[in-house]
Amino acid sequence: MDLIGSKTVLDTLMRECSGQEEKKRTRIIIATPCGLGGAFQAGMLHALHDRGVCEQHVDVSLGLSAGSWNLGAFWAGQAALTADVYVHLAGMSFSLMKQWDLLGLAYLKKLHRGEVHAEFKLHEHAIRDAKHLFLVGVTDSKRRLQMHDVSKTENIVDLFAASSAFPLFALPQKVAGEWYTDPASAHPCPIPSIVRKANVGHNDIDVLILGGRMHPRHFSVWEQWTYQSLMFTYAWLTWQHNAFLDGLLSIDQRMERAFAMCEKVRSNSRVRLLALVPSPDQSVIPFGATADAVLNSAQAGYRSIEEMWRV
Repeated sequence: MDLIGSKTVLDTLMRECSGQEEKKRTRIIIATPCGLGGAFQAGMLHALHDRGVCEQHVDVSLGLSAGSWNLGAFWAGQAALTADVYVHLAGMSFSLMKQWDLLGLAYLKKLHRGEVHAEFKLHEHAIRDAKHLFLVGVTDSKRRLQMHDVSKTENIVDLFAASSAFPLFALPQKVAGEWYTDPASAHPCPIPSIVRKANVGHNDIDVLILGGRMHPRHFSVWEQWTYQSLMFTYAWLTWQHNAFLDGLLSIDQRMERAFAMCEKVRSNSRVRLLALVPSPDQSVIPFGATADAVLNSAQAGYRSIEEMWRV
């Protein structure tokens, strides 16, 4: 696993969970977009749950795309099941593509409502009763990032699905009368926005970023070319204006800038940042990964947290 930023963020969390230190800083968790790569993120969250991380240690959390489902399951006390959901979806991928529901959002909603397998039903009441501020990011029809308070959302599953509706692969989703898509085209890791949203005043802040995709510097030329070709095709087919296309094409550049921000922050700064992302051998492609690859990635995420926790 790659650690980008101040490891003091995780060390402080560990000491709080073990009772060695009282919580003094405001803590924010961001779960970034990652498609099926969310399995690694789910593994990390499962390990954090098993190590005792809970609401008393977190003030604000933000789920983006796949990260919304992962954080939702975490706060619902279902972190142990999330990897199984990814494995199940990976096994279903070709069937879903044949139905032209490429990201399987309709199926995903049925799955989390318990209509496919009862054990995968999301405990929405537990999420809605969360004591901290749990936000989910989406892109609105004007291509702006919106962060919805989950406790005030009538249909949580629909909100999570809207946050996962990546252009080209899924249609926009309707929530409370408005159409939304995946937040990545607006911003995949809005650190300044979530800090302002937290409204923490003069408190010191720790931001823990959990990713499911490796650092963009590891992407091959082929991967970058394929993605850009898909996005140009989408923009041409749908007659989307340049601002929207620019947002889709700049996702990786914005993630790089977020990671650069993490690297610049010192351990004694008022705002400390740490991003945990898979290394190339732990990462899986966002779309079309096999069930075995997804399971291995989830297990790698779990082991990575466990190994750091022992240090």
